[in-house]
Amino acid sequence: MASKIIDINGKESGSANVEVLLVDHVNKQCIFEQVIAQDAGMRQGTASTLSRAEVRGGGKKPRPQKGTGRAQLGSTRASHCVGGGCALGPKPNRNYKLYLNDKSAAIGLKSAFSLKDKNNSIYVLKNTEIAKPSAKLISDCISFFEINWKKSFSYWRWQQKFSFKCCQLK
Repeated sequence: MASKIIDINGKESGSANVEVLLVDHVNKQCIFEQVIAQDAGMRQGTASTLSRAEVRGGGKKPRPQKGTGRAQLGSTRASHCVGGGCALGPKPNRNYKLYLNDKSAAIGLKSAFSLKDKNNSIYVLKNTEIAKPSAKLISDCISFFEINWKKSFSYWRWQQKFSFKCCQLK
């Protein structure tokens, strides 16, 4: 099916054949795995808790080893004490990335394109020269489309270094 080619000013300038990106049978499982893998790859993995070695204080033995009738206790910063460290808490620099087979990822991407093609909602942005990085330029370009961003799907091929810098989210 032919898709609309739109330039950076929002004017329609022809149609493009996107048959190469489409499949006959939509594989919902591959789409699901692709979305889960992309979401997992975007996680920061910076959650952190203090262990008993990192919590301040707790150097002195709180009570004698024997003679009190209570359990032995070596530090007030043990994990079972109030104000103590966490025994098995998360530590930063964890990698949440999920690995997906190349064929499965390609089928998932093509299936997503096929679903959007059935609704005639594929737009091709014409390759234009961008003189300097400007998020406002890209924002104005995208505002020409009436897009529900919660249900949108975008695929970018970066041919220019500036076009990638324009769309980086902070």
